[in-house]
Amino acid sequence: MSGGSNARRLLVALLAIWVACVPRRAQAHDPFEITTLALSHANALELRVTMTKSAATRYLASVSNATAHAVQDAGAPIDVALSPSAGSLFTLSSAGVTMTPTRYRVTINAESEVEIHLEYPAPQPGALRLEAKHLSVLPEGYVNSVVVKTSRPERVLTQRFLHSGDTAFDTALPAAATVDERASSAAPLEPWPQRLRRFVALGVHHVLTGYDHLLFLAAILIPCVRVRSLIALVTCFTLAHSVSLLGATLAGWAAPSSVVEPLIAASIVFVGIENLLAKGEPRSRYGVTFGFGLVHGLGFAAALRDTLADSVPALPLVSFNLGVELAQLALAAVFLPLLLALRRRAPGVSVTRALSGVVTVAGLYWVVERTLLA
Repeated sequence: MSGGSNARRLLVALLAIWVACVPRRAQAHDPFEITTLALSHANALELRVTMTKSAATRYLASVSNATAHAVQDAGAPIDVALSPSAGSLFTLSSAGVTMTPTRYRVTINAESEVEIHLEYPAPQPGALRLEAKHLSVLPEGYVNSVVVKTSRPERVLTQRFLHSGDTAFDTALPAAATVDERASSAAPLEPWPQRLRRFVALGVHHVLTGYDHLLFLAAILIPCVRVRSLIALVTCFTLAHSVSLLGATLAGWAAPSSVVEPLIAASIVFVGIENLLAKGEPRSRYGVTFGFGLVHGLGFAAALRDTLADSVPALPLVSFNLGVELAQLALAAVFLPLLLALRRRAPGVSVTRALSGVVTVAGLYWVVERTLLA
């Protein structure tokens, strides 16, 4: 059997697997879909949990709560449907004693995100344990960034990123005498090398679990034939992310997920069609990559801003983007040689067009899902 025939069969098999798998993963998510602020007051402990609607819907579909499902089946808004199970998002314990929320409310904010406010009695000074119970029922890949602060004065005690393999952590609350307006000393954050490693790892995680992000990255690289073009496009995409992050952090840029997520899907369709129509590497690819990179960055920029405990967030921003760039370059370094080898072995098959067609179909699926089916 000829090498070209084998290559054709391999290409057909890869396309079939991709077509079968991509729609099932259409609920792509990034690691900033869930953020939590734990705020210690003199007479209470407050949790402010923010979720995208897609994350809240996935959680609601996963919990075994008859009341919540009944409300959801009746067509109630997501905030009403989530209310019966909102108190079960976290388990808190102070000095080994489990705490029960005294009240909670669920609302939709201006950015179309779900906000859950939980209030607990004031915990005892000393050990406080937080366990993110929702991460044990959500699909693997979700990350909940948690920042623990005192309110007066406002100072950061702990910052952690929880996931399905690490759902709990312990922190220490100061004595009541130190949590008032007279206190002036700030609790130090973790050492900067640890913070750098944490945000680099988070950047890598964002790339590896953001399936729409990965598909867009593949789409812009499919026509590439030179390593120089590959590196330039990946870097251009990362720079656009950086601009969005800086705008969100320093200038307060924000956009509702109901707008950003369909635009991200539309960017995949646009690039896929451009690949189908262009001959060779599209000349406008750098501008398109940067423009849509800004949109992709807005998809998680506001949430990342909420995870930054620093007044000067240079280190987290730089290290996060370093992780994004390293992950993208590593994936591209594997993808391009495979693509070039496939082109050499299947000269009668338009690999670029075939893959671009699959990308376009997947992007159209997401556009429909995030608009008409949202």
